[in-house]
Amino acid sequence: MSREKYGMRRAAARLLSARREASPPGLPEAGHTCRPPDSTSASACPPRRSAPHPPGVGTHKVWLVSAPGSRMKRMPLLDPDSPEEPTNAAPPPQHPLDGLDLTPFTFSRRCWVDAAPDSVYRLISDVSLIETWSPSAAAVRYAPGDGPWAGARFSGRNRRDGREWVTDSEVVRADLGVAFAFVVGGAEDGIVRWGWSLHEQGRGSIVRQSWQLLRIDPVLGDTRADVEALRDHMADSAESTLLALAEWIADHRTR
Repeated sequence: MSREKYGMRRAAARLLSARREASPPGLPEAGHTCRPPDSTSASACPPRRSAPHPPGVGTHKVWLVSAPGSRMKRMPLLDPDSPEEPTNAAPPPQHPLDGLDLTPFTFSRRCWVDAAPDSVYRLISDVSLIETWSPSAAAVRYAPGDGPWAGARFSGRNRRDGREWVTDSEVVRADLGVAFAFVVGGAEDGIVRWGWSLHEQGRGSIVRQSWQLLRIDPVLGDTRADVEALRDHMADSAESTLLALAEWIADHRTR
């Protein structure tokens, strides 16, 4: 070998050694072509050390080809399964009556009836009789197997201004001779609570009927005036119911 060729080979060897030292651990040597792990080529890339990935960046491997004299760089890819960045979506529209003060939307009415509290209780807790006195209710029935006790369910039809609709209610109080109450829509998320309370007076009883709005619901209307009209309608209905109950009891006592 000539001295000139020998000197060129030594210089090339020193350059290759310097490139190997400059490559960071776990990355291929400069000038090396990376291939995916399933490649049959002997020049497949060696395993690389794992590193934490920033949020929103996946763990897909990136295979690169380095040009001679350059360093291999790891370039993260966006993971298609990673959560998307939150968008500035508009919040759902609020109901016009959200935040309405419900304090004024309650009432109670009372009257004296010629019957003992226990006797009156048996009448009002038999929900199928309510249509006998109420101008706003019809076809009220307990669910099969249920009766006048807390947790029982019943359904019925309601009437107002020529319209009819069906409601489902749950009994929330049933104290013989004392009180009976139910919530339209169920105890957990009901809309209205109706209650009866009984107090002995003389030979008869004071019967008190109450109504309380528990929450706003689209079925009630879109304005405060709609809800006020509903309350006033129910107050009129309660007065009619109590008067009809008192007359019915008096009529049946004289027979």
